[in-house]
Amino acid sequence: QTYIINEETQSLINIDLDYSPLFNIKIDYENLPINLKWLIKNRNTKLSEQNLRKKYKLRFPIEKIVLCEGITEEILLPEFANLYGYNFDENGVRLISAGGKNQVEKLYCRLKDELKIPVFILLDADAKKTEENIRNVLRTKDTIYLIKHGEIEDIFSVNLIKRTLNKRFKNICECTKSEFKHKMPMTKILKEFFRLHNLGDFQKADFAKELALNLKYKTDLTPEITDIIDIIKGII
Repeated sequence: QTYIINEETQSLINIDLDYSPLFNIKIDYENLPINLKWLIKNRNTKLSEQNLRKKYKLRFPIEKIVLCEGITEEILLPEFANLYGYNFDENGVRLISAGGKNQVEKLYCRLKDELKIPVFILLDADAKKTEENIRNVLRTKDTIYLIKHGEIEDIFSVNLIKRTLNKRFKNICECTKSEFKHKMPMTKILKEFFRLHNLGDFQKADFAKELALNLKYKTDLTPEITDIIDIIKGII
């Protein structure tokens, strides 16, 4: 259901693997990779695969791919979606961070020839050339979206940014919303904030993890974030 079946894929399907020894081992279920959790739960159940996935948040079977540029999207998009009421693992959404706009283009060109399921492609505003190249080969079932206001960091809630920084650096400094409303990219504003307050280097991935821990309210989701999630949710 997921892959276009070519000769190589068919050879993998035809391998008769005996998984039963796995179930005789004492397993730390909570720390298992999600695909092995699916295998264990799928062993003796009368639930359909879709109901099993929804009940235990097992992601499999995958129904759609979200392809994005970087680590920030990889960390935060599932968290934003969950707060919005759309859990990626319940709904079979697999998020892939390609590591840059050029890599997104290369990876999409490979995936479109391998997958039957739809792909949603999320790009920063400066990736117009990449968007054009992808649109030239875009399948009808796939969707591409350019962030309207720059990078993913530029559509974060200012309240969420302020709350995160004030919690993390409460014994060092305190920031106000006005510090993040300049007409500059948010990553540049944050780098400057870290520099002025001697907070070390601003690291995107670390900051994304901090933001995820401080997500609390629906108001932490800006209109463009909810628009993106609605599009992903609506892809069949």
